Amino acid sequence: MLEKLKNIASTLPSFPTNSADSAFSVLDKYSVYRIQGDDAESFLQGQLSNDVKQLSDGQRGQLTSYCTPKGRMLALFYLLKADSGYIAILPSVIAENVFKRLQMFIMRSKVEINDLTESYSLLGVHQAENLLNEALVPDSTAYSVASQGDNLSMRIGSQDSRLLLLAKEELAMALTMDESLLVSSDQWQLADIEAGIPNIFAQTQESFVPQMTNLELIDGVNFRKGCYPGQEVVARLHYLGTAKRRMYRLAIEASEMLEINTEVFVEGSEQAIGHIVNAVELSAGHYAALAVLRVEHANNDLLHTDYSSNIKQLELPYSLISESDADSNVGEK
Repeated sequence: MLEKLKNIASTLPSFPTNSADSAFSVLDKYSVYRIQGDDAESFLQGQLSNDVKQLSDGQRGQLTSYCTPKGRMLALFYLLKADSGYIAILPSVIAENVFKRLQMFIMRSKVEINDLTESYSLLGVHQAENLLNEALVPDSTAYSVASQGDNLSMRIGSQDSRLLLLAKEELAMALTMDESLLVSSDQWQLADIEAGIPNIFAQTQESFVPQMTNLELIDGVNFRKGCYPGQEVVARLHYLGTAKRRMYRLAIEASEMLEINTEVFVEGSEQAIGHIVNAVELSAGHYAALAVLRVEHANNDLLHTDYSSNIKQLELPYSLISESDADSNVGEK
């Protein structure tokens, strides 16, 4: 079933539907891992930027990051609490190496990590209330999770219309039988970009601290939990500094393919002032993108890449001013 969906996904046009239409995106470039065992909660709590213990208090899902000791993100992923343990969803290109690294720190802890990617079909659901039965539509709480048997769904932040769905074969077959309801995974990436939700791919591992990608503004960092790799750097920036780099939403015209981690410049300077975090081609040469930029250059009309000179900044659905930004004038270098 999973292979069939992958084959279907590879033939879908990029944007065959209006964003208000109900549809499924086959997210075949993401992997699903399970972390389970008596010590799973404490293990994850000591490794990730968000408060894993909150998942035991009814929230059940969250966006979180895994950082180096220098506070640079190695991965950004969704974490869900299920009866069988914790479920992590992240891009396949980094998944194996990320969990090999995590495996090194288990030591004598009672923790087991398994790749479940072949056991589930991962679907992005657009306008979910029109496509799923009530049991699989979570309540309106941010990152809330619903389950039906072994099938799990999670709301993307506080968005009403989008869900991640982990579907076993029987449900996946039933939902995707009508191929007219399937749209490209680019549609899902575009929705992430419009929502200001970043991602970390192989090209951008160790490039950004969480605040550079606005992660604390979309509930991806908890500053009251205990230690984790990079916590000192992330906390120092929050309490003592102002983020000198932030992530912005851009419309870009480019003469060549706009790649992840492409450098962004300001006219008159040879030093890059930012990098592309994610990008989707809407039509020939026209891209929607997220980019981490130096704050002082963000509203500059003279931004460009090597292959583009027409870059327009668009609004994000949240404010870029955090509490620490408002109260401090010190920033990361």
